[in-house]
Amino acid sequence: MNFKKIWLWTAVNIKTKKLVGFFVGDRSSEGFEKLCENISYIEDEFYATDKFPVYNIISQNKHLIGKSHTYTVERMNRLLRHYLARFARKTY
Repeated sequence: MNFKKIWLWTAVNIKTKKLVGFFVGDRSSEGFEKLCENISYIEDEFYATDKFPVYNIISQNKHLIGKSHTYTVERMNRLLRHYLARFARKTY
């Protein structure tokens, strides 16, 4: 079987721990830009990401890089995989 991989981009507010935006698409920089368009109304102090290269479009003075900053969004991803079977990771 040949499956097309789909990426779920999520944005979570660290203070409220609520999902504030998402985009479903591929893992390209265009996909990330679509997420940015979806959350453009939000004025946050900073954005926390891992080292994935497409995040380089975020301004350096608002960008925190590292897994220690992304625990809130990782928790949201874990909850999505737990409650929504479609988002479970596939093993082959």
